Amino acid sequence: MKIEKIKKMKNGKYKLKFDNGKELATYDNVILENNLLFHKEVDSVEQLLKDTDYYDLYYKMVKKISTKLRSTYEIEEFLKKEQVETSKKDEMIQKLKNNGLLNDLTFAKAYVSDKVYLSMEGPYLIRKGLEEHHLENSIIEEAMNTIDEEEIQKKLTKYIQKKIQGNHKYSNYLFKQKITTECVNKGYSTDMIQRIFDESKTDSDDVIKKEGEHIIRKLSKKYEEEELKRRVKEKLYQKGFSISDINQFFEKRGW
Repeated sequence: MKIEKIKKMKNGKYKLKFDNGKELATYDNVILENNLLFHKEVDSVEQLLKDTDYYDLYYKMVKKISTKLRSTYEIEEFLKKEQVETSKKDEMIQKLKNNGLLNDLTFAKAYVSDKVYLSMEGPYLIRKGLEEHHLENSIIEEAMNTIDEEEIQKKLTKYIQKKIQGNHKYSNYLFKQKITTECVNKGYSTDMIQRIFDESKTDSDDVIKKEGEHIIRKLSKKYEEEELKRRVKEKLYQKGFSISDINQFFEKRGW
């Protein structure tokens, strides 16, 4: 079988037209690797079809990487789903690496940067994410070392201060406990959380006043005088306010 014509298509592929009237859309890689520019005679199109399928998948991986950086582990998982045999899978991954398209260190550094500047994830959660990509420890450490500790603290400080400003219900103790748990789950250290709380101003008088008045309005429909005071004190204590803060609230209210 002889190739009569090779024509470039608009999608970047090439159309091979054979003397028996058949046509094949393929890639320049297939043409070059099979030396079709100089040897027009083809014994069988079977190998050309296999090579075309290979590059169909290869450029599918290239598109995935160009849309979003990927780790070697992610590409391996994609290829497994495509049921690519191991030798072909390894060959394709090596080709992607050789062409500078697949680099775990580049991926890891970009992953860390995105998490630091575009999310609320802290260092521990970021590290866990890297580990889930089955990266080498040396790559994880190098990527984690790019984290700006000052930037992490600034981000967490802004988050906690916003929470403090929005707190009109919880006592300092319960609020701190709640936010600490929340921030630890986001991947931040308790030391950093504690340090930010120590440096942040909380208006406990305003919180207990609002919560106390809310409880009084609710309970005054059912209780009076000493029983009302006892019930209010009990409710405030259950919400985590200290006895001294409750007594101070009562004194300011003239109770």
